Amino acid sequence: MPPLLTSSSVPALPLAAWSRYRLRVAASNAASAPDGAGATARCTSTGGFPSFLPGAVERIRDGAAIRLAKRIERVPVQTSFSGSAISSSCVRPLKQQQDGDPVVLLHGFDSSVLEWRYTYPLLEEAGLEAWAVDILGWGFSDLGTPHPAHHVIWFGYCTW
Repeated sequence: MPPLLTSSSVPALPLAAWSRYRLRVAASNAASAPDGAGATARCTSTGGFPSFLPGAVERIRDGAAIRLAKRIERVPVQTSFSGSAISSSCVRPLKQQQDGDPVVLLHGFDSSVLEWRYTYPLLEEAGLEAWAVDILGWGFSDLGTPHPAHHVIWFGYCTW
């Protein structure tokens, strides 16, 4: 079995800290990407929705879904099986905590982060650091060409 981590630039972290490190690295890389990949996450349409969302988002009438959709961001995730970053999408917390473990919300198949439209605000109100992440190929992530199943699992690990 190949090692899970091969990069010498990755810090030695306890297992509980890994999810926090991965999400923070991905989110900070998206915000500062020189190639404009992070800028895509901040561009909005006339309705205040991110520009990468389909036009049908303008027809949403559920207030909770509208509020969450306006917070969806694109996050480029670099994997070992793709020559370029794969765009995933997530809703990051308004306030990141320095201690404690984050709550990572993964929707089911044939769905998106919008499945968490009622749960996500409750977690934030409770003071928890919650991340809603789209699964590769579902929601608002950009799969590109299909990959074997083990690559999908590796992408999930890199995102988490």
